Amino acid sequence: MSRALTAAAVAPLTTAESDCKADAVVEALAREATQLEQAAQLAAERNESSPLYHALLNHRPVVTPCGCVRVDLPRPSALSNLHGRLRTRNPADGLFDPDVLGSADARDDIVAEVGVPAAAAGGEGAGRRRTLRMWAFLAHLVSPEELFTPESS
Repeated sequence: MSRALTAAAVAPLTTAESDCKADAVVEALAREATQLEQAAQLAAERNESSPLYHALLNHRPVVTPCGCVRVDLPRPSALSNLHGRLRTRNPADGLFDPDVLGSADARDDIVAEVGVPAAAAGGEGAGRRRTLRMWAFLAHLVSPEELFTPESS
């Protein structure tokens, strides 16, 4: 092997090569997302529920196969589990103190972590993650009459 080839073989990746690796990661993520979306659509057409739905209802975290997205719905300490609250159509089931309603102890928060796994990133930004916290509302379980009594109008 010539000296030029040896030097090229051990030289760090150029920007173009690094961009190609990043493009490959993005393409793989896009393929995975498309497959998951198609599977979810097929499940909806067959009237089946998704594994993600059942995991979150039972307060189990869900992670994509590539590890880029992790979603969790921790159980609020003052409420019963979400699956039971949906089944009984009672968003405040398990709550004994009405003053706690709406507080952090009695609120469903979805926590989504998004990032690129260290192994896939190949350098810059490796392992960086962002966490998003969002409220999960169960307003569809109550009627407007239950939220606002005629006397309050």
